[in-house]
Amino acid sequence: QICLGLTNTEATFVSFATYTAYFVFALPSASLLEKKGYRFGMSAGLVTMAIGTLLFIPAAYSRLYPLFLTGLFVTGAGITLLQAAVNTYLAVMGPPESTAQRIGIMGFSNKLAGLLGIVIFGNLFLSDADDVLAGISQQTSELQSAIRNEYLLKVVNPYIVISIVLLLLALVIAF
Repeated sequence: QICLGLTNTEATFVSFATYTAYFVFALPSASLLEKKGYRFGMSAGLVTMAIGTLLFIPAAYSRLYPLFLTGLFVTGAGITLLQAAVNTYLAVMGPPESTAQRIGIMGFSNKLAGLLGIVIFGNLFLSDADDVLAGISQQTSELQSAIRNEYLLKVVNPYIVISIVLLLLALVIAF
């Protein structure tokens, strides 16, 4: 929102892009899992997520909001496939009487990881957001753009790392 100068309404599309992917790809993910299997689905979900996170790199350099939304949508599609594969795999990998427990533990772990991600990335990207906002408001439009560009490029290296980790996990699961 800071880097692209988005309104609050435009910023809500960030969540909308991700959650729309869940809606759009739920049934296709189930169909793919039926045809290709859980291991393929987990790997494909991770690769799809990596493609989505890699889209953040050109989006950051170009400051194109639609490209960010596309990256979020693609990442959401990968998450949808991954969760469908993992949850189904957890259901069939052990005794039926402990299925709910396995899925509950995985759900808790997923939410805990999400919370940790928000805390870690919030500290990485937003620790100086108030200072940046204050600094932007006092500058000319050219300097405002330069400050936003510099701030936005802070996402590039973390998203390269995230993409590499996702691709490595996909390889581990595939083999």
